[in-house]
Amino acid sequence: MVVAFWDLYVRQVLEKLHTICSGKIPELFSDFNSKKKGFLNKEDFKELLGTFNNELKDFEVEMFFDHFDSDRTKQITLLNFQKGFMALGIK
Repeated sequence: MVVAFWDLYVRQVLEKLHTICSGKIPELFSDFNSKKKGFLNKEDFKELLGTFNNELKDFEVEMFFDHFDSDRTKQITLLNFQKGFMALGIK
């Protein structure tokens, strides 16, 4: 039950994020990849999430980061970012 609730929560937050960025995922990624490293680290990602919901707890940021960091490199590339949305059926 807890896992199902968490999955629903993650989906709702990501759908809200996707709606706010109006499907412009590459642009959103680029805005927070300000040093043009080609990836977002955890701090970059926390800043990105904070612009949409500044009440997220550290463990929530960690869970969202882990969702997007599917290859477990501690970095989210644009491809990871796009795949994170697609994994939930959000394009």
